[in-house]
Amino acid sequence: MLSLLSIFITNASSGIVPEPSNSEVNIQLVPTRTNPVSDSSSIAFVSFGDWGMPEGVSVLARTRDRIRSLAQVDFVSLLGDNFYGSVSSEMSKLFEVCKVSPNLPHYAILGNHDYRGHHLFQLGFSRIDSAWHMPHTYYSKIFKSDQMTICALFIDTEPIHTRSGSDQLVWMREVLQSPSCRTATWRIVSGHRNIHTAGIYSRETRIRDSIGPILREHNVHVYYSGHEHNMQLLSDDKTVYAIAGKINQGMKPIEYTHALLNWHAHEVPGFIYTVATPSELSVTMYGTDKGPLRTIRLGKS
Repeated sequence: MLSLLSIFITNASSGIVPEPSNSEVNIQLVPTRTNPVSDSSSIAFVSFGDWGMPEGVSVLARTRDRIRSLAQVDFVSLLGDNFYGSVSSEMSKLFEVCKVSPNLPHYAILGNHDYRGHHLFQLGFSRIDSAWHMPHTYYSKIFKSDQMTICALFIDTEPIHTRSGSDQLVWMREVLQSPSCRTATWRIVSGHRNIHTAGIYSRETRIRDSIGPILREHNVHVYYSGHEHNMQLLSDDKTVYAIAGKINQGMKPIEYTHALLNWHAHEVPGFIYTVATPSELSVTMYGTDKGPLRTIRLGKS
């Protein structure tokens, strides 16, 4: 059973902060096409970005149906570029197609296209549809099951990209060093722009240079992003970087080699399916029409 505690815009507590209660993490790439196993102690969610283009509504609907077929989904993480159009009412129609269930929370963040006229509408969209959650341009949540917790940060990469996001960087450090996050079983961050990528945005360094050190300092296990119009799995010795952008159309190939790249696909639309247990976190790349494609697992020893 999943419960949720909000630590939205929470400052770090004063006094001594306890050390994180996690052991060494091993990262393993698994070339499997089987579904991840979930149980009563697990928390499962899907992540994808760059979905808000009306021309790709049929693929969006198939993606939604594929997600509905999964054994367990506790929430959906929308990784930005939620709306490419010029009329706000179109977003309501698109979200009706995207929505996995009206009773399932969909946690959304902003992408670069969202800032082209409709980010304020998205901040207030929860008043129109209660499945939509965007309480601020950046926020955090604690997800809790009977045996573990996930500390999740949903960030706004646009001001960081334009060098005006210093307050958010301070906030990230404060949340990640708070007791509820430091002692969490797993720590994850979702943002629109990429930290590492082998795609066309690989030469953008501002997000990598600003956020990358924070993730390493606070032992963040997974960073989820969209922005690139393909799917990628990258990892270093501490963190997995999972990319799933453009689930509907206009997929773009990998442009460059990258030392951290484990797997990629550009010919199929898809999403990321994460299943977390007290001892293992599996990140599976799903093809909308092909099912599970590749899994990377983080296990605690």
